[in-house]
Amino acid sequence: MADLRRGMRTRRQSTPVIMGVAVAVLGALLSIPTTASMRVADASGLPLLSHHGRWLTDPQGRVVILHGLQIDHWETGAPVNVIDLSPQNVSFMATMGFNLARVSMTYSGVAPVPGSFDQLYVDDFVAFDHELASNGIYDLLDMMQGEYSQAVGGWGFPNWMTMTNGVPNTETPFPNGYEENPAEYTAWDNFWANTADSDKVGLQQDYAAGLHAIAGQFADAPALLGIEILNEPWPGASWPTCANPAGCPAFDQALTSFYRRAVPAIRSADPNHLVVYEPNIFFDFGSATRLGNIGDPNALFAFHNYCLSTASPVTISDPLQLCGVDEHVVLTQANLRATTSGDGLLMDEWGNTTDTTVLNRMAAESDADMMGWSYWAYEDCCGSAAAVLQHGTEPPAAPGNLNASVLDALVRPYPQAIAGTPTDWSFNPTSKVFHLDFTTKRIAGGSFPIGVVTKVEVPALQYPGGYSVSVTGARVMSAPDAPALLLATDRGATAVRVTITAKS
Repeated sequence: MADLRRGMRTRRQSTPVIMGVAVAVLGALLSIPTTASMRVADASGLPLLSHHGRWLTDPQGRVVILHGLQIDHWETGAPVNVIDLSPQNVSFMATMGFNLARVSMTYSGVAPVPGSFDQLYVDDFVAFDHELASNGIYDLLDMMQGEYSQAVGGWGFPNWMTMTNGVPNTETPFPNGYEENPAEYTAWDNFWANTADSDKVGLQQDYAAGLHAIAGQFADAPALLGIEILNEPWPGASWPTCANPAGCPAFDQALTSFYRRAVPAIRSADPNHLVVYEPNIFFDFGSATRLGNIGDPNALFAFHNYCLSTASPVTISDPLQLCGVDEHVVLTQANLRATTSGDGLLMDEWGNTTDTTVLNRMAAESDADMMGWSYWAYEDCCGSAAAVLQHGTEPPAAPGNLNASVLDALVRPYPQAIAGTPTDWSFNPTSKVFHLDFTTKRIAGGSFPIGVVTKVEVPALQYPGGYSVSVTGARVMSAPDAPALLLATDRGATAVRVTITAKS
């Protein structure tokens, strides 16, 4: 499988496979290819996840918690990203207990010219999905952007979708170009207005057509969690109206309309996987979201959590440890969104810091909030010293490649699948004591049949000498010191309490 993925990369072509002219109505979207020309055989699929309220759930009704890493690699000067992670690194992620990869894809790679579909580019991501599945890792396909497109100094969207109305183009580097480059935020304004481009079709219709085609390629992908419609939506010239705690109802109405256009395009090709959507970028720093209902019952609200006062283009730093308040505001806003919308919830980007105090604090906050997450990032993509690895093509053990302190802060025990409703869990990285409490009530109601187990990830990195388990309400079904602690609920038990300690 890995050889196939590498072989596909060596035959990448700049000439796209034509998928037909982008269309303006959903019915015409059905003519776009929905079956990949390449399938990797013999890859076992992971259980399809959905949600019940804020909780992700598997087909048995267990609550599923995800701990993930961002996979995002850019070649210098290129408008698209590539998958360069070696099979050894995929296996290493699984060994460390991660069960999610948030994988960046760009629309500029999918549709480099109007009316096109680069099959080889997408095939590479499909093959990577199979590789993730074989290692037990879910794949969150993230449609990435950064300052819109290469034409205005960024990446993500293709240049042909960049309409600047002839305003000055400073090509200011990321992230300052968001606020300082008139051409950059004018391009966003035209996107939100669904302005017709060179093919006489609205920009959002073009994008929806591409999402439909991508969803068709991934409909049977064995590791897919869902497609994230657009990373960190930027409001364009109206951004000052969003930079406040109350948020920006006018822009969020436009963002809601965009999602209600994009979701049917995905659903017409893939009716089963989660649809993943984000608030506007200012939510990441504590602004409220005013998004409406996006119109899909199997939706996942994905949000980011960063402290604005300590952010820089390279890393996050919090020397006075003042950001905890901001982080809790974001978590509170996210839970409010989940409550009002009924959608699932995932903190799918945070981190980008070498400050292990911040990492341990935010990981503990997520545990206290019983929140799944994905860390930015596994391999260096943007000159950040905070990546777990500097080079995804090299083994983790290669000299100078592994950021051991960051990895140690991220790798922690957590419940991956709970046969019940979680009420609390925590991990003390100093004492190595882990606690988990849950009721045996099924999150969607009713009870579990005999034989459904709870799975707790217990990484050897934190317990190199093994671990001891104290449990009430359940019995241990796994071998001593197994990386996956399996628990079978006792008949008649209404609650389970688990404590894991390191062997002395």
